[in-house]
Amino acid sequence: MKYYIGIDLGGTNIVAGVVDENYNIISKASTKTNLPRPEKEIADDMAKVSVQAVKEAGISMEQIEWVGIGTPGIANSEKGIIEYSCNLGFNNTPMVEYIKKSIDKPVFIENDANAAAYGEYVAGAAKGAKNAVCITLGTGVGGGIIIDGKIYSGSNFAGAEIGHTVIEVDGPQCACGRKGCFEVFSSATGLIRMTKEAMEADKDSVMHKITAERKGKVTARTSFDAMRMGDKTAKAVVDKYIKYLAAGITNTINIFQPDILCIGGGVCNEGDPLLLPVKELVKQEVYTKNSPKNTEIVIAKLGNDAGIIGAAFLGPRIGKFSKDKDGKITKVNAIPGHNLVIGSLGVFILWLGWYGFNGAAATDVPTLGSIFLTTTVAPAVATVVCMAFTWIKYGKPDVSMCLNASLAGLVAITAPCDVTDCVGAAIIGAVAGLLVVFGVWFVDNVLHVDDPV
Repeated sequence: MKYYIGIDLGGTNIVAGVVDENYNIISKASTKTNLPRPEKEIADDMAKVSVQAVKEAGISMEQIEWVGIGTPGIANSEKGIIEYSCNLGFNNTPMVEYIKKSIDKPVFIENDANAAAYGEYVAGAAKGAKNAVCITLGTGVGGGIIIDGKIYSGSNFAGAEIGHTVIEVDGPQCACGRKGCFEVFSSATGLIRMTKEAMEADKDSVMHKITAERKGKVTARTSFDAMRMGDKTAKAVVDKYIKYLAAGITNTINIFQPDILCIGGGVCNEGDPLLLPVKELVKQEVYTKNSPKNTEIVIAKLGNDAGIIGAAFLGPRIGKFSKDKDGKITKVNAIPGHNLVIGSLGVFILWLGWYGFNGAAATDVPTLGSIFLTTTVAPAVATVVCMAFTWIKYGKPDVSMCLNASLAGLVAITAPCDVTDCVGAAIIGAVAGLLVVFGVWFVDNVLHVDDPV
């Protein structure tokens, strides 16, 4: 059994959980975030609760594969830093570096809403979907987008801020600086604001009695509870809330058309009284209302555990790990054998064809100069071609894939050449690079060997 640590870093609490390969949380530990305070102190506490969770799980740190962190704000998953978090007061915080000083394991980091969405994708309400969107209705409105099984975080790691799309121009002020954001209306905070406004306008509403019984505290439940008691003002609040929520969900579906859109957060505990009318409004307004296939809207299943589970499984999506056919997480070799074999075999066949086409050249005796050119030009061009292709395709060069291309280019030494074959070596090197790229695509997408998470 393999184990992973998922850390949910919040503005109020830091929670760490040990998660097994079947997505079960087997232990948790937590502490208060105690803001504001130095970032290094927070990182130290994150490491401490992680160690505590491992201890409570009854296992050793040696059994942990990696650590994943979900954090508010802009999390640069490539550099391992929190670029900005207004909730935590962080600016370019090297969080991965801090944690690795205390825990000698691979560490991954992602925005907390993205991590929660990934948790629902791998183990919750969005499991089995290819494309999914998760919206969390809490203090704000958080969003997480999964496209083709991967978290979409935009070109600058700040994507999926669904809560800050405007649904009423010049509406109420949002903390982001804009007015009329989805978050202003559809967060739990927004529902509480609308409830208070309605109570102020109707002094006879049952909501006053409910609030008095709860020591003067207005919550996201107040209007729903009063509605169930027949209060018309409360029903108007709920109807208004559902109308705005459905509008934001419809906008999101029209943009992404996911297989599943799940909504989570404490408000969703209302169940069908919330979900059914939202579904009905979306059904009426969505652009694809006449399509045979439409997005399924569901309530999230994992609750507060989604962020921990999602963070715990951030490792696979980075590309250094994969799932086997049974869905178990396994490490992938730095130089995948099947890719190297495909590239090498292709280059060898091409070399035979090249020298067969040139006739007598096949009987030439190789010189030191020809060997030098063959072993440098072909691998170099193969690597450059592969790096260029992966840069265009993925936004950054895939080092392990390009190493395969370079090694495949070396197979050119299996056939003799002379100094005048420099161009030929370059051509074969270029083909070697493309063959390795094709090999990766063919094995991963056609044969489905070592599918990345």
